[in-house]
Parts: sequence; C-alpha cells; structure tokens
Amino acid sequence: MRKGLKITSLIVSLVFLLGLLPTGIFGAVETSVQSYVFDFEDGTTMTFGEAWGDSLKCIKKVSVSTDLQRPGNKYALRLDVEFNENNGWDQGDLGAWIGGVVEGQFDFTNYKSVEFEMFVPYDEFAKAKGGFAYKVVLNDGWKELGSEFSITVNAGKKVKINGKDYMVIHKAFAIPDDFRTKKRAQLVFQFAGQNCNYKGPIYLDNIRVRPEDASNLSKEDYGSSEEEEISEDFFTGVTLVYPQEGKNFVYNFEKDTMGFYKYSGDGFAKKTKSMEFSQDLKTSTNAGSLKLNANFQGTAFEEMNIAVKLTDKEGKLFDLGKYSALEYTIYIPNPDKVAGKIMSASAVDSPWKIIKDFTLLNYKDKTTWKEINGKTYAVIKCKDNLYNVKEKAGVLVLRIAGSYVKYTGPIYIDNVTLIAGKKVAPKVERISLPNPKTYYKVKIEAESASDGWAYSVEKENAKFSGKGYVLLFGNNMGNTLYNIKVPKTGHYIFTLAISTLGLVKDGSIDIWIDGDLKGGAKVPNVKGKFQEVVVRKKIYLTAGEHTISLQKSGGYTIAVDYFVIEELVAANKSKLSVSSKLVTPNPHPNAQRLINYLSSIYGEKILSGQQSSGEGKEVQMIFDVTKRYPAVRSFDFMDYSPSRVQHGTRGTDVDEAIKWWKSGGIVAFCWHWNAPTGLIDQPGKEWWRGFYTEATTFDLKKAMDNPNSEEYKLILRDIDAIAEQLKKLQAEGVPVLFRPLHEASGGWFWWGAKGPEPYIKLWKLMFDRLVNYHKINNLIWVWNGQDAAWYPGDQYVDIIAEDIYEEKAQYSPYTERFVKALKYTNANKMIALSECGTIPDPAVLKQEGVSWLWFSVWAGSYVMTGSKYNDEWNDNHMLRKIYNNDYVITKDELPDIKSIPLK
Repeated sequence: MRKGLKITSLIVSLVFLLGLLPTGIFGAVETSVQSYVFDFEDGTTMTFGEAWGDSLKCIKKVSVSTDLQRPGNKYALRLDVEFNENNGWDQGDLGAWIGGVVEGQFDFTNYKSVEFEMFVPYDEFAKAKGGFAYKVVLNDGWKELGSEFSITVNAGKKVKINGKDYMVIHKAFAIPDDFRTKKRAQLVFQFAGQNCNYKGPIYLDNIRVRPEDASNLSKEDYGSSEEEEISEDFFTGVTLVYPQEGKNFVYNFEKDTMGFYKYSGDGFAKKTKSMEFSQDLKTSTNAGSLKLNANFQGTAFEEMNIAVKLTDKEGKLFDLGKYSALEYTIYIPNPDKVAGKIMSASAVDSPWKIIKDFTLLNYKDKTTWKEINGKTYAVIKCKDNLYNVKEKAGVLVLRIAGSYVKYTGPIYIDNVTLIAGKKVAPKVERISLPNPKTYYKVKIEAESASDGWAYSVEKENAKFSGKGYVLLFGNNMGNTLYNIKVPKTGHYIFTLAISTLGLVKDGSIDIWIDGDLKGGAKVPNVKGKFQEVVVRKKIYLTAGEHTISLQKSGGYTIAVDYFVIEELVAANKSKLSVSSKLVTPNPHPNAQRLINYLSSIYGEKILSGQQSSGEGKEVQMIFDVTKRYPAVRSFDFMDYSPSRVQHGTRGTDVDEAIKWWKSGGIVAFCWHWNAPTGLIDQPGKEWWRGFYTEATTFDLKKAMDNPNSEEYKLILRDIDAIAEQLKKLQAEGVPVLFRPLHEASGGWFWWGAKGPEPYIKLWKLMFDRLVNYHKINNLIWVWNGQDAAWYPGDQYVDIIAEDIYEEKAQYSPYTERFVKALKYTNANKMIALSECGTIPDPAVLKQEGVSWLWFSVWAGSYVMTGSKYNDEWNDNHMLRKIYNNDYVITKDELPDIKSIPLK
C-alpha cells in the first residue's frame, strides 16, 4: 500500500518515461502501470479539501479517522456533513490534486477508471429524512464520471465494522476514452442533500485512479456483511436436455433443474441458493419442481428471471415458429399471508423478444388454492400465446416480479411446456356499451364519512347535495375515511365535487386508497357552490372492500360535497379526454397535427424518448441494445446561448433535429440558458456552467423589475437568438416540444434563483416575444417548473412535465409526482416525464393508470459509459422489455405526423 505522495509521483514519472521507449525493449509498457491510490494511510487527508474557494459548504470538516480501522486499513477520510432539509439541493464540493501538485497535470493515457469506497453510519442515516446525491468529476472541462441520486440506507451493502453498522457503496466509474490524455488532475467529489436532515460523518477510502476497467472492482474486506451473496453452480450434476424442434416438450423437473439457471433480477434471496430442484410439492404423480427463493423487499418493482438454453450442443438456434403456446404452472405458498402484486411474464433472448408482458397473478382467488402436503398453495396455470414469436431464438426466459410485495420464501414453477402446432391469433374482445345492471357507478356523500381528522359537517354558505358537506381544515391534516365494496376488478374514474367556497384562494386534495396515494386535484375557488373535477388518472381497484381517504394537501380550508366512483368503459372514456387546442394562436399545421396525435394516445400509450444532442450517441446506443429508436429525441439550445457563443461554442442540434424530423421522429428541445451576463468563470464556476445559479451573478428579479436596464435588454437579445434557430425549424415544418426554463423551483438554475414571481414574468415575456413578436407558431409549450406556485397560467402552457431522478433501476411509476402534477391546474393538460434516470415499468403504468405522455432518459452516463451501455439506471434486459412493450411507442411505430388530419 502506498505510504506517501512522493513514492507514487515517482512511479507515475517512471511509467511516463518508460512509455517513451520502443515497446520491443520491455514489451507492453501498460502492464506496469500502477493505480494511483488515495488510501490515507499516511495519516493525512492527502490534499483533499476545498475544491475551490468556499466550496465545502455542507461539508463542515474534513479529517482522517480511525473509525473504520481493520487489518491492513488504519485510516479513512472523514467528512462531517450537515444537510439542511429545507434546501432541496444542499451541496458541498471536495477536491484533491492527483500527484499532489496544485493546478498540476496527470497523464491519464493508461488509466481507465476511478474506484472508491463510501461509508455512512447505518443507524444514524436510517433515522434521517430525505437522501443525498454524489458525483465524481475530473475537473478539466468538468468531466462527470458518474453519479447517484436519492441515496438512502438501502443504496449499498450493510456491513459491521468495529461493532457498528455502516452502509457501504463500492463503485468504479469509467474514464472516457476521449479524456485519457494529459489533463489538469483535480479529482472532485460533490455531495448534496436532497431535502435531507442528516448530520454526521460520511467516509471515503481507497480512492484509486486505475488501469483496470470499471467493471472490475477490487476485493472487498469490510468485516461481516449481511448481504453477502453465495456463489452458485447451476449445471454440475444436472442432465441438460434440449427440445426437439416441432414436437411438444415438457420441463417437468422430475430429477433436477433440467438446465434452468438464474438469468437476472434483484428479487432473489442473497444468503441461499437463488433456485434449486425441490420435492416440496412431491405427490404420487409429481416427483419434483423448480424452487425459486424469493426476497421481495416491498419496492415498486423487483423481479426474478430464470432461463434455459434452447440451442443444441452445436449452438443451433431453436425455431419457435413451429410452436403455438408456452404453458407453465406457478405455485405460491400461503397466499393468504402475501400482500402486493405478483406478476409473471415470458420472453426469448438471443435475440430478445417479449412473448407475454407482465400479467397479474390472481393468487388471492381462493378457487386457485390447493392443499399439497399439508400446506396451502395458489396454483396458477399460465398459457402464453406464441403467435407473435416467429423467429429462431437461443434462450427461453421466465419472469416473476413483485410490485410492493414484502415476501421472503419460495415460489415454485413446474411443467414448463412448449406446445407444438399451428399458431393461432389471440382473440380480440369487442368493446360494448355497459349493461346498466352490471355497470358500477356510485355516488358517496362526503358527510357519510366513517371517521376522519380535522373536519366538520356544514350546511351553511353553499348549495349541496345530501344532508350537508364536509369542511377539511388545518395544516394539511383534514381527512375523511370511507369504506366501500367494489364488485369487480378494473379501472375506475373518480369525480370529486369540491370547492374552496371563496374562503381561501387556493387548495388541493389527495385521494388515498388502502394507504396508497392514488390521485389528486386542484380545488376550484368558487364562492357558494361546488364544482365537479374529474381526476383524469385511471385508478385500478380489485374486487372487494377498500378504504378511501380524502385528504387536504394544500390551502387552509377546502370543502367536499360528494365523490363519484365510476367504472371505466368505452362509453365514458370521453371523461379522460384532453384538449388538443394549442395556446399559440393560429398554430403551424404540423404543430396542430402533432398535438392531435399526442392527445389521441394519451392515457392509452406512452412515447419512448431520449435526450441526445450532437451526433446522437445515446439514441444509437438505445438502438444497439433494443433494435428500436426512441419516438422522441430531445435536443438542447444550450450552445446557441450568446454568452457561450462568445466563448466559441457552435450549436449543431438544430440541424440534427431537422434530420430527426425528416426521418420520422418527434423533436423536443430544452434550453440550458447560459446567463446573459455576469459569468463568474472560476474553477468550479466556469463560463460553460453559466446556467447554474452558483456560476453567475445575474439577477433575474433586478432585470425583470427594470425593463429599461441593460440586463433586461440582454434577456431579449438571448431570446431573439433562439428565435432565429426556431425559425429554421419552422421553415422546415418541424413542430417542437419546447421546454424552456426547466426545473425552476429547484433554484439551481439562475432563472429559478429569485423565486416564482420573476420567473413567471420571464416565462410570459418569452412567450410573448416568440409568439407575438417573432411570429413563431411551431411550438408546443411544455412547462417544467415543478411547483404549483411557479405555474404561469393555462393560457401559456400546452403540456405539463416533471423531471425525476430517484433510485436506480427501480422502475417506479412515480405515482406521487404524477399526482402532484395533476394539482397544478384543473385544465385538461397532458403530463409528461420530460427527464428521468430510470424508466417506469410500462406494465405497472398501464395497470395503475399513471398516464405519462412520454418519458425521456437523460444523456451521458445515464445511458453509456465510454462506448458501452451503462445499465446502472436501466438494466439492458429491462430496457429491451420496455422498448418492445405494446404500451410503449417507438420511432418505427409513429404515424406520418404530416399526414394526420388537422381536425
């Protein structure tokens, strides 16, 4: 282990000198490259401290510590942090110079990754609110190597060191190929609390700049680990079998696992075998089955994927064109004690294709329950139609997933059968009008509540139905409870008769069902009467009893007269319709055509999307993984900002957007608007970071309050510069999903740094300048302010959008954020997921009725590391599943927008 800076500097220097010699003398020089290590074993911080002036902020102290002392590892770097929960993004930046020379350079030519270990005290952090984020950066042109957001105690392993529990994150991030030259050698760790109140230590140790690939982590030695996985061998002692093409074949697991193996997924048990041959279900007619050991932790989506090779010994692909169906039986023990949604799906791989997407297993249906060897099982027979699978494939994949399932124990699969024969198209059910005798619609008077808190039944100051109405009051405390019994499983429309009655200006209300947030609405301010508001979100209910809570979530006092629960059928889908009228007067025909198309699919489908500027490396990577391109490609006007152009940038995204439109795709644009003036341009606050609040002194409030000021004139100059680019797009007939001034309420961009009032003025100014002054009519205005107080008004917004970066690879539907967006306005605005890290699972979206219009994954490391796909945010198997899901529209499935009727 390295004991001081001088020794490592000498090693690096020798490596550099040896690299100048002919390779024939010593062979390949790269094999002698040693990692540059910050291990803090010399008892110092090894130059780690402020990355630049006053950058530590929430990091109150930097020191070395023996808290994590263990054999071979005495010291670690200790950061004492204090996150302020009132700050949405409470950031501190820590830096050190590789090689120990301030402002010095380092030759990264033979170095491929940066590895590190991070430790957080488990118990203390578990009690804290919120989470934190971190980024790892090489500060020469600010090259972000990797990051994680919304870190909680579940983000890493739980280990015990010196009798104390820690959450440990052990990562390596790749150094991109284009960065592997001689560079300024500052290594920066950024930490930021996300509405977090944690106060305590975060430790860094064994930070290595390495010649190894990022996928190759160093051996860990932390002491005991509660999450240690066992090593498994799925094939030794197993008789491998291969189906014969064109004949029925059954995997009956009578003796062993028959070649099935763990394929992927996070739902398997960690401390025992993930799957094994079992005789738990042994009867006189059944000798064995396949046992999957599940460990579902109650998150939005966890899955267990198993597979078997269909290829024969010579590797010949198997022809599924000769088969009509795939059958298998799933056994779930003690179904009465399991909660949540369990789903099954099937697919083939090599190449990947969905056979049947995730479908709910109705394991609560007692008609499926069966006693086997003294234990109750839900026995569910699955039959997946192979009509759409006509290709040859190498692997068969069976998938079981849990959504909000808390369960540790076995799930069994048996009699996996390939049925040979002629393919039969699946039956298409005809939609008919509801039978009045079976159609479910019920009106519930608010005053009939069985229980509640901070509410009263009133009869004054308003016209009402029934015997009165309910007044909810208090600081987001008021709620009422109702018990209902739904006759059948399906989607339902909720309509609320609500009002502030003129008592307060604003208000909002949430609908909770069985403890889960399901919907919400902005409460209209109508004096003396109530107004019906349809919660556009389709709400999924199973047959049986449910508890409904109406809870005030904004405004001091709101009133509820009644609510209606109505079965969603073909006859009433008009209640979910959205307006296709654009806020731009006399819109460009193609803009009108595009909004017509978007409104026609809203709630029925979701558009795939990807942020990808320049030459579009990200969209190509998506195609390489899924064999499909996203429907929506998002670009950026960033490099057209005048204060960037003054530094030599040259934007290419407009030309690329025109090409994308002509190739059949949909175009979206955001604008990372470099401040018009006042760029600080110091390390960490460079000119090219000028859209961040911290990198500019530009004062939006001052500019908007003084229309004759130089700052105001520069705002107009910048808008005019973007107008010229929009005119090029307009001339080519390109409609644009235009998303300026995004994420304003977060405050990290200068346009949101001074609060909602100047921001709304700027939004309206931009709208007026582009629409009325420049006569630009090809825009669909997408508002992405992310807080009701920042909403500029229905007459300035076509679509509402949210940006969400939560836990990696959780595939959540983001229901809470969708409900939050519902409450910005009662106008029928579509809602999009304009930026995300992890894509929501379309199967869950469809079932839950969470109607995002499109999703768009952010660029760079959210998709790729160097030239390889990065599956940290979206596992490549899950990405293929998403892009091949019937609910998801890809570029090849888009209609010709130019031919869509205008009416």
